[in-house]
Amino acid sequence: MRGATILKAEDDKTRNLNEHTLMAYSGEAGDTVQFAEYIQANIQLYTMRNATSLGPPAVSSFVRGELARSLRSRRPYNVNLLLGGFDTITATPKLY
Repeated sequence: MRGATILKAEDDKTRNLNEHTLMAYSGEAGDTVQFAEYIQANIQLYTMRNATSLGPPAVSSFVRGELARSLRSRRPYNVNLLLGGFDTITATPKLY
């Protein structure tokens, strides 16, 4: 056993949320995949409805809010994640 985060070396533990933002995650297999798909779908939905993509600060606020709401529920997600992206407005990289 190599650690709690590496169960399968061939599994991709990243999600492209939009063209400038990437999320890397680890944790329980069901929780991580479900949470990552939920976040990715909601970011894409926002982009389609508003014809604009969210920057990394806005994406991180949304993810943080969803994790906080999950913690207050009966079944919180067991997810660890890093969110990185390039902010096109300030032309700087961001890591959350």
